[in-house]
Amino acid sequence: NIDHNDKKFMKLYNRTEKYENICDQMEVEIGSYLGKVAEGRLSNQSKERVRGILREVTEIESIADSSCNIARHLKRKMEADAVFEEMILKNINDMYALVDKALDNMQTLLKHRKITESELLESKHIESSINEKRNLLKRENVENLNQNLYSYQNGVFYMDIISECERMGDYIMNVIESLDTRYN
Repeated sequence: NIDHNDKKFMKLYNRTEKYENICDQMEVEIGSYLGKVAEGRLSNQSKERVRGILREVTEIESIADSSCNIARHLKRKMEADAVFEEMILKNINDMYALVDKALDNMQTLLKHRKITESELLESKHIESSINEKRNLLKRENVENLNQNLYSYQNGVFYMDIISECERMGDYIMNVIESLDTRYN
């Protein structure tokens, strides 16, 4: 939980926005460069690799968008002087742990030139666990609201964060799948 006037949060928030803007610029620059490369005489395999790289770049930028969206949800929560209950904090942190696992896995795979079938299956398992966690938390949220365990507004902030984490998991999986098609 963050104090409404928390300077540390605002510093991190501004940094998140700054790096998201840098990601936007990089996506455009890389896309423009690869567009020029694709205009040249390339084999079908090389054209396929260029398309794969473009897809990766787009999906990585979407991950940055999701990070910024989570920060915006937290900022709105802070501006509303909302305080999350311990159960909400635990569930969000559990979801963050799954997303961190997916990001770590993606970064490891980005360093490889080939993705094995077992690495792809493990990646799909991680993404599936994120989806399952989101589904479970959404169902529990409805019950918790019915039992007045927290305010409706807290439930909205909470579910916005959880939903954005799940979207980030999709983008991460899309990066991995584009690697799979590029190198295998």
